[in-house]
Amino acid sequence: MASRIRYRASLFTLVVVALLSSAQLLAVAQNTPHLVVNTYRLNVRSGPGVSHNIIDTVAGGTVLPVISLHVGSDWIQVASPSGPGWVNSFYAVTRGDFTSVPNQYTPPNLGSGTAIPAGAPHVVVNTAYLNVRTGPGIGHSVLITVKGGANLLVTSIDGGGVWYQVETSAGTGWVNSNYTAGRGNFAGLSRSGQPSQREGAHLSGSTPRAVVNTAFLNIRSGPGIRNSIVATVPGGTVLRVLGLSGGRGWYLVEGSFGQGWLNNHYTVFRGDFSQLRVVN
Repeated sequence: MASRIRYRASLFTLVVVALLSSAQLLAVAQNTPHLVVNTYRLNVRSGPGVSHNIIDTVAGGTVLPVISLHVGSDWIQVASPSGPGWVNSFYAVTRGDFTSVPNQYTPPNLGSGTAIPAGAPHVVVNTAYLNVRTGPGIGHSVLITVKGGANLLVTSIDGGGVWYQVETSAGTGWVNSNYTAGRGNFAGLSRSGQPSQREGAHLSGSTPRAVVNTAFLNIRSGPGIRNSIVATVPGGTVLRVLGLSGGRGWYLVEGSFGQGWLNNHYTVFRGDFSQLRVVN
C-alpha cells in the first residue's frame, strides 16, 4: 500500500513539476488540483509541519499545483518554484478536482457525522478529509477527522463567522466552513463568543497597533513559530503593540488574552512606532 502511494505521488510530482518554469508557476487547467495562496506570504516547507525547514516563500495569489495530501493534518504537498514542498492549507484556497490526488496516509481516528433532522442547518464536507477540532481555530487539538461527503449538524457559529460548531460521532467539535458546503436553515443559529464590539476598536490616534489582515492569526508565547499558541484571533482584530523582537519580524502585543507575539507578515500597522522598545 505504501509503495503504491509513493508511486502515485511520484507520478503526480512528474506531472505538476512539468507545469513549472524556472522562474514562476505556469497557469494550470481549471480542473487540475491546485491551491491559491490567500495570505500575504506563505512558507513552503520540506515536510508537513512547522518543524520542517522552509524551502521557499511565495506571495499571495500564487498558484501551486497539488501533489499529495497529508491526511489527518492541514498540510498539502505542492509543486513550488523551488521544487516539491508542503504548505498549510489554512492559508490557501483549494481549486480543481482532488478526486485522484494520492494520500500520504489514512488518519487513524476517522469518524462521521450524526443524523440530520429535516431542514436542520448542516454542512457537507467538500474536501478529501477534514479535521474537527476541540475549539474554533487551528490552535486547538484535533477531535476527529471525517471523510469528504460527511454531513455534520451545525449547532453554533463562532463570532468570526468562519468556524462552525458541529456534532460528530466523537462528540461536539469545530470545523472551518471554508472546506464545507452549507445546507438547511442557518437563520436561528447562535453566535459563540461574539464580542460587543471588535477587540481593539477603542485604539486610535498615535497608539502603536497592529490590525490582523488574514482570516485568523496565532498569537504565540514568544517571538517564533516554535513557541506555544496563547490565542487565535480573527481578521480585523486590533492589538496594541508593546515592543518588537530585533530583526525577526515579531511584535509583542496586548489583547483580551493578555500579552503575546505575532508575526508582522499578517498584519497592517497603525500609529507611531518610533518609541517602541526591543524586547529580548
